[in-house]
Amino acid sequence: MTPEALAAWATWTGAVTALVALFFTGMAARAAHQQTTLQRHVHEETMSPYVWADIRPDDQQGQMFVLIVGNSGPTVAQDVTVCIEPPFEGADGGRYWSEAQSQLAQGVASLPPGRVMSWNLGVAFKVLERTDRPEHKITIAGRGPYGPLPTLTYRVRAGDIRHGRATPSGTLHGVTESIVGVSEAVTKLRDQASLLITNHGSSWASDYPLPAQGEPGENI
Repeated sequence: MTPEALAAWATWTGAVTALVALFFTGMAARAAHQQTTLQRHVHEETMSPYVWADIRPDDQQGQMFVLIVGNSGPTVAQDVTVCIEPPFEGADGGRYWSEAQSQLAQGVASLPPGRVMSWNLGVAFKVLERTDRPEHKITIAGRGPYGPLPTLTYRVRAGDIRHGRATPSGTLHGVTESIVGVSEAVTKLRDQASLLITNHGSSWASDYPLPAQGEPGENI
């Protein structure tokens, strides 16, 4: 093989090697770009507001039916609109729940993280006694720190909870446990005071007399 042929072969081999390297470099760059885009997308989703709305009994006392709108995300939601179709009809015929739904449809300026807004729709059993209530479609839109939020649409039916429990948060068991704890602490203090008086002589008993059992003691 002549020197010219060897040189041509070497040039051709180098060109093919360069093309192969360029191909794999392009694939690596494309994969890196996709990974960066995915990470940015995940970050934006993680840091975006999460606005929700619900129609349900009040969590605090369970007797009132309420319309609730909240933001469970980590950032502020702006220009939030909540449209309920058809509009929910309260039990008392009042104008407040109607005005609330109209206000939500027109838009709320902002919902900070953790913010919850609620409006009374009437007494729960009066709201649920109607069996002909329609299904309501809730549509939520707004803006977050990275632009418009994905439109969220779902359906709710008041009748779905007609026979559910309406127990407010918390029970008397917690109150009982707290009272028992206070009683035990008072008993312990009384025992310690009795021990101090016993160890330091009768002079303490005359200066700081303990109240009789069952009497309110100002010194304990």
